[in-house]
Amino acid sequence: MEEQLIQMISNQRFRKGHLDTWLWKDDDDGVFSVKSFYYKLQGNFVEEEDKVFHMLWNTKVTPKARFLGWRISLDKLPTKDNLIVRRGSTTT
Repeated sequence: MEEQLIQMISNQRFRKGHLDTWLWKDDDDGVFSVKSFYYKLQGNFVEEEDKVFHMLWNTKVTPKARFLGWRISLDKLPTKDNLIVRRGSTTT
């Protein structure tokens, strides 16, 4: 990440006699935000993931079903495989 930022900065050209202003091209408002920088580094993957979560949280189901869908999408259900990964072993 650090190298990408240095490369982006080093490619900029400055002109004498012009007002120096900051403009973040990856945001509609031109204002830098950590979120827009994160999206730039991650590419389309994060945007697609956001669409899935937006759709999930706006469905007309009970909160319990919505929460279950969210946990499934993150692979956070306490399945035997997940318990083995998290704890190293399971007792049945």
